[in-house]
Amino acid sequence: MEWVACTEAYVLVAMPTEVRTAYDKWLVTFPAKAGRLGVLGGQVVEDFRRALGSNPNVTLEDGDDLLPKQCVPHAMTVIFYHLMLEMGVAVNLSAQTAFSNAQVYLRRLYVSDAVMDGAALSKTPSYVAGLSRVPRVLHGTRGR
Repeated sequence: MEWVACTEAYVLVAMPTEVRTAYDKWLVTFPAKAGRLGVLGGQVVEDFRRALGSNPNVTLEDGDDLLPKQCVPHAMTVIFYHLMLEMGVAVNLSAQTAFSNAQVYLRRLYVSDAVMDGAALSKTPSYVAGLSRVPRVLHGTRGR
């Protein structure tokens, strides 16, 4: 499994252009907020690592800022969302949906005991019926 260091520098490079522009202006207006992105990012990464650590089939890499590559887009979404809220940037439906999806992914990590190889994290859930039934046909119900 490939691990990525989700540092403040990494988050800045991954940040969408519109959010980065708003972030730079925010820092000029509120210079005391200079370390806030690092704090927010650290909290989100810690939450993802705690979720991964609850899975008995995952061995966490050393390094408080390391996440599996598959988790990084979800963690970035959560970081950007919280940063946008803190900056007072309007959050559109697309961002809200992405945040909700990232939260579902995170919560799934807390309850999963799946082996976390590259394929296991990206598979779509599937359903296979456990029962087979004889099809029912209703006769004589028309017009009642």
